Amino acid sequence: MRLTPEIYKDMLAHHGSLAQVARALERDPRNLRRWVKKNVENITPPGKTKESVVLHLTDLHYGKKTDTFDIDVLEARLDGVIQRALGISRILNAGYKFDKVYVMLTGDLVDGNEIYANHPYHVDQRASYGRAQAKKCAKMLKPRLLALKDIAPKIEIHGVPGNHGRISKYTHEMNNWDLVLYDNLSLMLDDKDVSVTSYEKNLAVVNVQGHGFLLYHGAGIRMYQQLPFYGIRQRVLRWSQTLKEPFDVVLMGHFHQCIEDAVNDTRILLSGTAVSDDDWAIECLGVDGSRKTNFFGVHPDHPITWQYKLDIDLTKCV
Repeated sequence: MRLTPEIYKDMLAHHGSLAQVARALERDPRNLRRWVKKNVENITPPGKTKESVVLHLTDLHYGKKTDTFDIDVLEARLDGVIQRALGISRILNAGYKFDKVYVMLTGDLVDGNEIYANHPYHVDQRASYGRAQAKKCAKMLKPRLLALKDIAPKIEIHGVPGNHGRISKYTHEMNNWDLVLYDNLSLMLDDKDVSVTSYEKNLAVVNVQGHGFLLYHGAGIRMYQQLPFYGIRQRVLRWSQTLKEPFDVVLMGHFHQCIEDAVNDTRILLSGTAVSDDDWAIECLGVDGSRKTNFFGVHPDHPITWQYKLDIDLTKCV
């Protein structure tokens, strides 16, 4: 008998388990499991669109302490972001089949402890120094990133460094605690369906469904009149002519604001920060940090189909 997805589903309904179906067919259950994964589970149901999902996380600043932010608050806010992402994906499941979740990390996930002269006075003492922050933040992220497997069976994590991760201005710029954090994540996430790729460079292009997503923290872009828009646009225009790998979307952080812009056909998405009472943003930009992050879908025909700006602050809704 030639097995088809329809026949398998009928037999599964009758026999109740894959093992019983294998016994009825006189097949090795392991081989049947592989056939099911290829021919049944990976088939997009009629009426559904097959897409990938992107969650952008940046500027978590694990270890920073303000009047309303510390590592406990960060943990609660990360839980909120993941639950919002899962909730939205459950709603979208009526019309989409998601094959993979891409988590794009664009630096400053750790706050460091010697970036500026009085930095030690603004660090949550439980977070300790840079290396410890990288390990503890990776441990905090691990279960929350694995929870994203409820959206799709595979997860790809890609990360570039930020300026707060740098160890010293007297050493190589890739001696960076963000990169150490990504290495820790790779070791902790012992799952064949989860991969972690860190880039020992400030710019990286990640391919998703045939579209290029340029990851960059943003620290190298100057502001004019304390606004980053002109600098970002000029840099994106130049990169579009300079970089060997083409890109359709730029994902950035650094400025602690959730901003969307475009240069010609290139979309620019900045996600905000987890920090509240953000002294840097208030002093340099005149406004508190924006606690929102980008979550969107990618289709082979379109670099962004649907899009949500997830609220990181638990006191607000999606």
